Amino acid sequence: MKNRYLDKTIPFGTILAVGLVHCKALNNLFVADTWVFIYPHSLTETFSYFFKSIIPPEWKSLWFRPIPMFFFWFDNILWPGKTWGPHLTNIIFHVINVYLIWLLVGFMTQYEKIKTSNTSQKLPSFAASLCYGLHPLTVGSVSWVAARFDVMSVTCGLAGLLLWLKWDIKPSERNHLTGAVVLLAVALLCKEQGVVFITVCLLVTFFRLIKNRDKKIKGWPGLLSLALLMVIYTIYRLIIFGGLGGYITAQHGLNFIVPVYYFFALFFPFLNVLPGWTISVSLLISLLVLWTLVPILWTPENNKKSAVPKMYIFAACALFFIGLITTAPHAGMTFDTIIRHAESRFALIPVVGFSLIAGIMVYIIIQNNAAYKFALVCIVIIGSLAAWRTDIQIQAWGAAGKTADSIISQTLMLVPSPKINSKLIFLDIPRNNSQYAYIFGIGFKEALQYKYGLRKDLDVIRYPKRNDLRTANPDYDHVFQYHESTGKLEKLKGERQKMNSN
Repeated sequence: MKNRYLDKTIPFGTILAVGLVHCKALNNLFVADTWVFIYPHSLTETFSYFFKSIIPPEWKSLWFRPIPMFFFWFDNILWPGKTWGPHLTNIIFHVINVYLIWLLVGFMTQYEKIKTSNTSQKLPSFAASLCYGLHPLTVGSVSWVAARFDVMSVTCGLAGLLLWLKWDIKPSERNHLTGAVVLLAVALLCKEQGVVFITVCLLVTFFRLIKNRDKKIKGWPGLLSLALLMVIYTIYRLIIFGGLGGYITAQHGLNFIVPVYYFFALFFPFLNVLPGWTISVSLLISLLVLWTLVPILWTPENNKKSAVPKMYIFAACALFFIGLITTAPHAGMTFDTIIRHAESRFALIPVVGFSLIAGIMVYIIIQNNAAYKFALVCIVIIGSLAAWRTDIQIQAWGAAGKTADSIISQTLMLVPSPKINSKLIFLDIPRNNSQYAYIFGIGFKEALQYKYGLRKDLDVIRYPKRNDLRTANPDYDHVFQYHESTGKLEKLKGERQKMNSN
């Protein structure tokens, strides 16, 4: 009875602690290109996007991510006009990922093969789940609704990897193979980085088959099916994207020092604390739940442990390093911007690998009671610090949302009812705040069109050129300037329009 209680309490408590920290994001408002995806679309328009993204009319695509687009459509059906709903969807996928990390580490350390439940075998899963769930670099994907592509790709990738590893040790289980291939394909359709999970699966099975080439092991059909998926997708990208790296690589090239920057950010993500941060109630409750798990996990049972297969250690390390390599196309990123959480969503798969490695390391070092208890205390202390830092990062996205909402509200106040086909021209709208949480770049047009009652006739110019200001008609068009020092939006008069045009 006690063992069953432990089996349910520890993973549930871990997920609850993670969910409580991230639930603060439910109060956050929309920012940046979140408005692009949350803007109401009919089911017909969504399907139209789906097919156009497969074969674009001009045979040139920026990215191919149809699965999350349907979930954005579901958001508009489930909770139209609500800001907390889409945030909740992201959080749900995030806690699912936490549980998948728990299951994956449990599988890798093989505690399921031990008949007697062993709390010392659950500590690695506990460590890995906390590492992923509370790592500050995950906030950019969870609190920014538009980054759902990353979170969903990891969800399907982790589930596919788990099924693949189960099939790999027992190839007769065809259901595991079918489920793995489908989920890995869906991970790819959520975001291109899903290719990392596919690559790791291929490597794991390929090396196992090579190592056991003298034995009759049924694994080649699965390997070939996944290889075929990769070949088809690679050909597709070469035709539609004009290259494997897509538009980012085409514009900026590759910079392999960027993965090194992300490597350091993974280990030291505590810089750039938001000014005016507070300790939230949700954080305090989360910490209470976290520390409540300590006495439950405190006494280990000295059952015999099995060694972690080297191939699983390799899989965790491959996820980590290949995931880091996928950040190379973002050549413009600097060490300062990355360590301050700019584009942290690109590090989501490396965080997965980092967490799996952490779980395996904990499993290896807990050889006796003293080491076990020391590891448990360290895990909870580090988890508490990570929860605090994650809470602050969520507050940074909340501050960005307030700034974005303020700009929209001031625009509506200054021009309550713009004329049909008028232009709204803006100067100096901030792209992000000091902690690199997006405010507005892409999405500003959709945000204003939505707030003006889904008016698609309005032309919102976020980055005006000289000619835009020169040709602005004072009777129809409106020019605004944002003052970052005061947070005020000013409507420029005719004289100032003329001054700016000169």
